[in-house]
Amino acid sequence: MPRTTQTAILSVLLALCFACSSDSLIKDKLELPATITPSSNDVRAEKKKPCHFYGKVNATGDGYCPAKEVLLYTEGIRIMRNGKEFRIYGMDVDHHPLLNKPDKSSADSPYETLFTPDDMDFFAENGFNLVPLHNILMEEMIDGEGNINEAFFRNWIDVWVKWATQRKLYISIGMSSFFVPDMTWGVYPMPQWLADDYGGKPEGANWREQMRTITHGFYGLDKRSQGKREVYYQLWKYIANRYKHNPFVLYAPTNEPLHHTFQDFNPDESYWHKLARAYTNTMTQLIDHIREGEKGGLEKLVFVDRAYFKEGTFVDYQLPIERDNIVWEYHAYTDASDLSEWGSLAWWKNQVREGRDFFHAWNKPVHVGEWSTHNTVSPGFWEIERAYREEGGWKYIHKAQAQWLRQMKVSHSWFHYTQTAGEYWNVIKKRDGQRVLTQAESDFIFATLRNHSR
Repeated sequence: MPRTTQTAILSVLLALCFACSSDSLIKDKLELPATITPSSNDVRAEKKKPCHFYGKVNATGDGYCPAKEVLLYTEGIRIMRNGKEFRIYGMDVDHHPLLNKPDKSSADSPYETLFTPDDMDFFAENGFNLVPLHNILMEEMIDGEGNINEAFFRNWIDVWVKWATQRKLYISIGMSSFFVPDMTWGVYPMPQWLADDYGGKPEGANWREQMRTITHGFYGLDKRSQGKREVYYQLWKYIANRYKHNPFVLYAPTNEPLHHTFQDFNPDESYWHKLARAYTNTMTQLIDHIREGEKGGLEKLVFVDRAYFKEGTFVDYQLPIERDNIVWEYHAYTDASDLSEWGSLAWWKNQVREGRDFFHAWNKPVHVGEWSTHNTVSPGFWEIERAYREEGGWKYIHKAQAQWLRQMKVSHSWFHYTQTAGEYWNVIKKRDGQRVLTQAESDFIFATLRNHSR
């Protein structure tokens, strides 16, 4: 048989074998709709097309990318992608259907809410590469009986994931901590089933003590909560399994754990050390469940928010978590209740440096997961505006913060508190009647982020 004929036959056989094995390999991966997960053409397309993004995500399929090209991982204090250091720039999205805010609780689908695909386009155009799904409630993901609400994932989170994947944006699935309504924090319900073993939801004159007992118990301090912790573990194992083939999906299991549980509470030092050990053990087990859910897929970044022990100090009580591909997160805001002692720009810079150095000493990357000029409408913001008026007020602070984060070489997410009235869409588009800034001021914010944060 002529050599050319032999070569042609061999090529055909190899092609058929490759197609068969590739299709068989991918068949087992279809955990999500085809618009989100990889296509069986991914590997073959790697040699034919530029690497644009991972998976076929629209009708035209204008590019494919193998997972290794876009998967984030850690090497010591660095977040990496494809062998090169990668810095994350996020913008928190505080939005979901059950939040008790105007025009949100009545939404029937993600397309009807304030947060839309147009917003994802805006994030990408302004240089952000991470969209943190901020403050999703456990009671949305789990029903009153402790069962996973698959419909919520299918109808909401899957859609958000698709929007991000289509735009090559990373998206972190986060969960709110457990608060109960009071005069300040009215949007963080505590699931009823979580409080059942403690006499029900916190209420009455001792509500804060009840909340603290339940929350600290849930994070490992109370055997009564073991079953509830198991529900928590299984939820994140489910999430990890559901998105294990999409490298754009990251995880942030709890936002600001233990926050608001230390007010009016002064136990001895042994209590805080015991709680720290319990929290660390709980989070370690949680990460292990996430990794178990990812088996056969991709190991993603897990953002671990520092716990708030005794007024949230960095250096006391925190313990390392000996697991790979975790990023320690902490939040830093300026405040101005007393600029002579804390809350000033100098104080904020020191907070950023202290947090970075503390977690880098554990050889782990850090992410300043929330930052802005101030986190409330008043009085702090206006005090900062007054104190720094000669330098340029809040604009001066905002620019200095962005420059400092760049100098510190840390990943971060701007929390869009707008200097003072809410979320990003109030800065840019007057969607719910609460916009405070002019368009020129809005443009200044994002020009600063583009020019100085990176």
